[in-house]
Amino acid sequence: MPDGSAHVVIVGADGGFYHQIRNAQGTGWSGFLPLMGGDGSQIARGSRVSAAGMPDGSLQVVVVGADGVIYVIYHRIRNAQGTGWSDFLPLAGAGTTQPAKGSDVAIAGMPDGSAHVVIVGADGGFYHQIRNAQGTGWSGFSPLMGGDGTQIAKGSRAGIAGMPDGSAHVLIVGQ
Repeated sequence: MPDGSAHVVIVGADGGFYHQIRNAQGTGWSGFLPLMGGDGSQIARGSRVSAAGMPDGSLQVVVVGADGVIYVIYHRIRNAQGTGWSDFLPLAGAGTTQPAKGSDVAIAGMPDGSAHVVIVGADGGFYHQIRNAQGTGWSGFSPLMGGDGTQIAKGSRAGIAGMPDGSAHVLIVGQ
């Protein structure tokens, strides 16, 4: 994070999502606390999680929920002041308003404040979308084409890194 702290978000043995912070001095950890879902009375649960520190000091988290839906926790955004989290919000699937479903997620924070998300969709295809730097909208998922560019790349795991020059690099585990 810009302030020197580090954030860890995990899927616990119980399938719940947990978060903790190492302080900027590197001398201590906050301890894992649950990320609450829905109405705030139960721990959010799922199978995959990815987090990105943003230039403004916020943390953005994307998850594959227990229902297979891709949620962005500004998707929980932990705000720059560290005072709270937003609600889990589903991301719409490619070409539809219905929630995206998938098996893996990755997010990268970019130098301009935008965020890039890559998922392995329910069909095993890789999809990408961008949240604008103002945090007010998403581009919508678009397929990542493989090989000769005529078919969607397919596989099981995705990773993405935001680079200082503003480009993003994607790694996949293909079929």
